[in-house]
Amino acid sequence: MPLSELKLNTRLLLPPGIMALLAVLLCIFGIRNLAEVNAVLSSVYNDRVVPLQSLKTIADRYAVNIVDTAHKARNGNIGWAEARKNIEESGAVVEKAWRAYTSTSLVDEERDLIKQIEPLFANANRELADLLTILQREDRNALAAFTVQRLYPAIDPISEKISALVDLQLRVAKQQNDLAEANYATVRNLTAAMLLAGLVVCVWFSLKIGRSIKAQIGMEPSAAAELAQAVSAGDLSQDVPVAPGDTLSIAANLRTVVVNLRRLAADAMTLAEAGVEGRLAVRADANAHSGEYRRIIEGVNATLDAVVGPLDRVRELLTCVEQGDLSRRIDEDYQGQLQELRLAANATVIRLSETINEVSVAADQLSDAAEQVSATSQVLAQSASEQAAGVEQTSASVEQMAASINQNAENAAVTDAMAGKSAQEAVEGGAAVKQTVEAMKEIATRIGIIDDIAYQTNMLALNAAIEAARAGNQGKGFAVVAAEVRKLAERSQTAAQEIGKLAEQTVQDAELAGRMIDSIIPTIGKTSALVQEIAAASHEQAVGVGQINQAMNQVNRVTQQNAASSEELAATAEQMSGQAEQLQNLMSFFRLADEEPPSPRQFATERPPKTKPARDRFEADFLPNEGQFVRY
Repeated sequence: MPLSELKLNTRLLLPPGIMALLAVLLCIFGIRNLAEVNAVLSSVYNDRVVPLQSLKTIADRYAVNIVDTAHKARNGNIGWAEARKNIEESGAVVEKAWRAYTSTSLVDEERDLIKQIEPLFANANRELADLLTILQREDRNALAAFTVQRLYPAIDPISEKISALVDLQLRVAKQQNDLAEANYATVRNLTAAMLLAGLVVCVWFSLKIGRSIKAQIGMEPSAAAELAQAVSAGDLSQDVPVAPGDTLSIAANLRTVVVNLRRLAADAMTLAEAGVEGRLAVRADANAHSGEYRRIIEGVNATLDAVVGPLDRVRELLTCVEQGDLSRRIDEDYQGQLQELRLAANATVIRLSETINEVSVAADQLSDAAEQVSATSQVLAQSASEQAAGVEQTSASVEQMAASINQNAENAAVTDAMAGKSAQEAVEGGAAVKQTVEAMKEIATRIGIIDDIAYQTNMLALNAAIEAARAGNQGKGFAVVAAEVRKLAERSQTAAQEIGKLAEQTVQDAELAGRMIDSIIPTIGKTSALVQEIAAASHEQAVGVGQINQAMNQVNRVTQQNAASSEELAATAEQMSGQAEQLQNLMSFFRLADEEPPSPRQFATERPPKTKPARDRFEADFLPNEGQFVRY
């Protein structure tokens, strides 16, 4: 496996691992060689040094103890019993030492010598048995002859063989020493070679690993760390130096990452600027990226599609609303706030459709109301004209009555002579007063009608203002006109009430005059005495009739003003009807859901029912019931 495929920790631990393995191998090798040296030393000691002691003991026992004991016993230096004891002990010691020697590790040459010595030991043991027999007999002469003739010839060959074994032990020990020295030299050289080889391999691996790490990083680790820190902080302006042909190192890949991040940031800025400028159809090219970067761009594009799609649907819906089509809806299902946007847009269109539907109904109702106001204003104008004519007649009657009263005042001085004629004139005056009372009552009735007309005009103007407010901007002009009509109606009502009060006062005065004339008729005979009183009453009547005349002139002016206002109200009603028709035409621009564009008369069924013609309703509502008046 190449070093570049190993993990960084493995590569960093490889040189010290090799050194550790080499140390372990050297340790094992040294321990093994030390064990071999220890075995050699143990063999030298146990198989070569200790056997020398055994061989020396055997040689000493044969050459010293046994021979010396025999000579001492022969010379009488020791006793026979002691001599036997020494011989027996020496034989036992020799046998024990020989068994100990033969139990050690023996070489082939040593085994050959042992085979040669064992017959000599058997012969020596037989001679020692004979020696013990001689010592048992305590025969000095036999002992002396035995020592010279038989003991030395039996012991000397053993001594020679023992010396040969000793020499052999020394040679074998030297051979083992030479072998140990050679083994030491070999181990030393091998250890040095292994150590040197291990160092060379470790250095080679270190250099190799260093080059592989640097080749994979592509730059110094500290520079790579600083660059990675800058990139992680969002600084993409750093330049990443890369060796020529390097495409696999961390630096090369980091450079690729920086380039990809720059492209990603550039695409993000492009999308952001396009979004700020309202160019929602702009998308980033995902094919210019790869891997997760491509998934990010595709995700951003998909997010924009998911956001722009509902916005396009809303735009299309608003375009349809602009074109007057309120039947369109957004049927797709979205998520989160986009779903809320869809529901809000649909709800807005639905609410707008309902509002336009209500406005259309209100426009139809406003058109009907305008027609009714127009008809009522026409009736009001006609009634005002008739009232003006009646007021003119009443004014003429009042003037005539004033002239009559003045004439009565002028003729008061001659009433004594003209009593009969005065009685007739008084009757005529009473009839005239009654007519005046009736005329004044009629005036009061018509003034009440004017008051009612002003009140109804005020209510119609108020309703027209309300309908104009419902119509919004289209009804602002009509609302101003309705407000002016309302003010005029209020002024007319106030003037009518004032005229009514004056008319009531005039009626009272006229009734008083009638009662006075009625009282004059039965007492015509007393007219002479009451001429002065009649003159005074005539003067008062002249003053009252003057006031009545002034009031009638004012009533005439108000009546003419009411007639003009009625004509203006009729014109306003016609204008309001035209505006209502224009509003209907505007509302017909919109097409509601599952419906055709509304026609101007589509909602005719919602109009208030017309139970009576306008003229009949006016007469029924405003003209007085003559049965409520007392006729004189």
